[in-house]
Amino acid sequence: MKQHLSDLVLDEIREGRRRISARFGSDPTPLVTFSMEMQKQSQDRLIEAAKGSQDRDNQQSDTTL
Repeated sequence: MKQHLSDLVLDEIREGRRRISARFGSDPTPLVTFSMEMQKQSQDRLIEAAKGSQDRDNQQSDTTL
């Protein structure tokens, strides 16, 4: 069966996540430190969420408590 392009992209993202996790022995502390450093280095490439989407996310998380 032929995979959709979106499936291939998701597979690639998941594989990247597995490699990064393995790099840090699945220890969350250095993984978070690494992620924060990558965000700093890529600050000019990051896009902030729109105000409305943050409010919607907060409302959804409030309802799941």
